[in-house]
Amino acid sequence: MTPPAVHSLGRIFAAPVAAFLLSGLGCDGAHAPSTSTASSAAASSSAASAQTAAPRTLELPEGVCRIVAKGFRGEGLTLRLTPGGRAFATVGMKRVGGLFGILGTAGEGRSADVVLLDGPSKGFGIRVENPLLVLRGYADAADLELHPARASVTAGFLVSARLRVVSASSAGVEVAPVLDKEVEMVGSLPAQRLACADLSLDSAAPDVDAALPASTQKDAYMLLRGGDPIDLAVEPAGPAVARLRPPSSPPAVRVLDTKGKSTRIAWRLDSGTVFGWVASSALEKLPERRRHQGAEGRLLEAPREEKPVESLVCGQDVPLVVEVAGERVTVGQVRAGVALGVMERAAPFARIAAPRGPDHGFGAPAPETTAAEGATFRVPASALDGCKSSLPAAPVLAP
Repeated sequence: MTPPAVHSLGRIFAAPVAAFLLSGLGCDGAHAPSTSTASSAAASSSAASAQTAAPRTLELPEGVCRIVAKGFRGEGLTLRLTPGGRAFATVGMKRVGGLFGILGTAGEGRSADVVLLDGPSKGFGIRVENPLLVLRGYADAADLELHPARASVTAGFLVSARLRVVSASSAGVEVAPVLDKEVEMVGSLPAQRLACADLSLDSAAPDVDAALPASTQKDAYMLLRGGDPIDLAVEPAGPAVARLRPPSSPPAVRVLDTKGKSTRIAWRLDSGTVFGWVASSALEKLPERRRHQGAEGRLLEAPREEKPVESLVCGQDVPLVVEVAGERVTVGQVRAGVALGVMERAAPFARIAAPRGPDHGFGAPAPETTAAEGATFRVPASALDGCKSSLPAAPVLAP
């Protein structure tokens, strides 16, 4: 006989086992799905809905100031989906010796609309259009370089060429000048609020001379001594409003006036022109072999009178070599069909002049690339063997 205790244990375990088997066979119609199953189903439904929804369109707000530029040239602007948000594109290229245009090397056929947003400047909206694309997005405030639409004087000594936005509102745009490292402020510049129409994306310098004080000198230039900082004042022997820190290679500055031991100068830099009175002892005469400075304050050598010994045109690209301090390095090539002004045809490397564009009857244009001081352009002398003279043949007179 089976003991009564065994029958009791059988009844205890029979009910749970039966319920488990029925559940596994799907016989329990009232069984609800598990929590994980329900969550998975909801997630799948949400993902499917997101995939079928139309993408949003990035539209720029009206903003408080809109600046338009035709032929816009950029410098590697990073476009973002929202102000300070995720980046999605880069337009233009970073400046390397010059400006590159948006998605190309020129500004033709390109335009940009910049939208300044209300409040402190953290970013701006921009719409860029070129022959290939139209893009809208947001860029960081640090990437926006504005320029004054017309020349004006700030704090009695500065004609700004570059501005940064501090804030914008319907009352105007608060801007601050961007100063070069060669100019140190004494104190701080006053806030400047401009109308939207007074701002530009065009880096072309406005007429600075119209904003400068009248000059009693005519095309007079001197060198600004390097070394110790030089005090710049609004009035002769007055308190300094800025300190000039010229580089070790003395830059040339324009002389506007002289009074007692003070001289009024104008020094043109990348970010603008500073002008005012300095001690005359801070200046020295230009050497005779040099003339006035270029747009960035660097001195230009007087042109040499050396003439090429021959002018050749080659039917193939010719390696271009630079020689500096006795070292020669191939840096590229002179394209086939470009006239080579040979200065010295010596083996193994002939010295050439900086290549120029073709002469269309008005003289060859100035070279776009020139050798640095102390460097020379050269080509392998052997590469010139098959080249032809680019000068017209001398007429032969009939006997």
